[in-house]
Amino acid sequence: MTENKLNYILGLFRKFYDLPGGVSISYDTTDHTGITILNQAGDFFEAKRPLDTSNIRWKTWKNRSIPILFAPDVDSELIKSGPSSSVIPYDILASSFYFLSNWQEYTCDNTDQYDRFPYKESLQYKLDIPCVPVVNYYFDILKTAIERTYNIKLSSIFSRDESYSIALTHDIDTLHSGWLQEGYAALKEGQIIQAAIIGLQRFFGDDPWFNLNELAELEQKYGISGSYFFLSRNRVINDIEHADYSISSQKLQEQLELLNHANAEIGIHGSYGAHLDDNQLEREVNKIGASIQGGRFHFLSFEVPRTPYVLDRAGLTYDSTLGFSEQIGFRNGIAHPFLLYDLLNDRPTTVWEIPLVIMDTTLKHSQYMGIHQDDVMETIKPVLSELMKFRGNVAILWHNSYYSNFKYSGWKEVLIKIIEKIQSDGGTISTALELVPDFQQGT
Repeated sequence: MTENKLNYILGLFRKFYDLPGGVSISYDTTDHTGITILNQAGDFFEAKRPLDTSNIRWKTWKNRSIPILFAPDVDSELIKSGPSSSVIPYDILASSFYFLSNWQEYTCDNTDQYDRFPYKESLQYKLDIPCVPVVNYYFDILKTAIERTYNIKLSSIFSRDESYSIALTHDIDTLHSGWLQEGYAALKEGQIIQAAIIGLQRFFGDDPWFNLNELAELEQKYGISGSYFFLSRNRVINDIEHADYSISSQKLQEQLELLNHANAEIGIHGSYGAHLDDNQLEREVNKIGASIQGGRFHFLSFEVPRTPYVLDRAGLTYDSTLGFSEQIGFRNGIAHPFLLYDLLNDRPTTVWEIPLVIMDTTLKHSQYMGIHQDDVMETIKPVLSELMKFRGNVAILWHNSYYSNFKYSGWKEVLIKIIEKIQSDGGTISTALELVPDFQQGT
């Protein structure tokens, strides 16, 4: 790895743990003092090439079998400890960089109909590890080696009272189309009177999906605040529908004021194409408001290597796009915010990525996981278990349209169950922006 790549990974590790002075971590040196991780990746990252999965070796750590992407030819201990030094013969640094830099997306030429990286092309799918934050395991191996060698106990910056932290986010795609879709769903269920009521409400300018006040009231009931990401474009782009509302309308501006009073965060839902154009992204941010510090791209659009560069150029503090549309879990193999890496310029950006681990559409839609609402809590249990283990800081996404009565009947109740589960676990729920300063306090 280049020095920039190496410093990027070790820099993130040092942000995760409060390392005292005198701790030495080296990479592939002959003089093994302190902690040495052996370089097994060689010149792999010097060219744009995919990973040879036949060389992956599986090792057990914390009762979990995890894949090491760059491993020695001969099987050995994960940590070889001596009197004053330890050697990790498995290249956990290069393996970490592979996931965090989106290298697998960089080297993949196959995309879905929306030009996105498909889950089935991912290493997570091929190795059946979508809900395993492998980078956290890699970092924990290094942490343990340091503790053994230096006879110290490292404290994580995430070792706080809460078990894990969740950013509750809402992508606001539609506000005025609910009367049609909800009305049709009511008719299909034989609820003729309800369908008529929905149509009548529409006549008087109301819509069942213009429900931001209801979401805010729910969050206030549980003593939490969420993040609301708005589209500033309302036309079809590349056959992809965008907002059915105008961000500048008086009615919506009143809702934004209501959300501000509820201590919610207003963010950008970048249009299709803005993930490739920093000037377009800046224009969209400015159209919503100068205080915008982050958000998520529409349709989870994200292209490596361009998008990290675009986000950095646009001056945003954070992004929360990186999750698989088709599968819950850890797209970058990590349960914490991390700095995006700019592969175009071989350097880390200043933009924090908050992993998106659970989305309503992923769970419900038949072309994705197709989970019935009654089975959601059992389905997300593996993700929550890993978040508990590593005190994770991640995001979940619930569209305002899923907080409705007919087309997405029962999914309002699912959101409530998730909120109550997080709080019963001792976890906290906040806006996305609040997770970034919490993380940076340990830097």
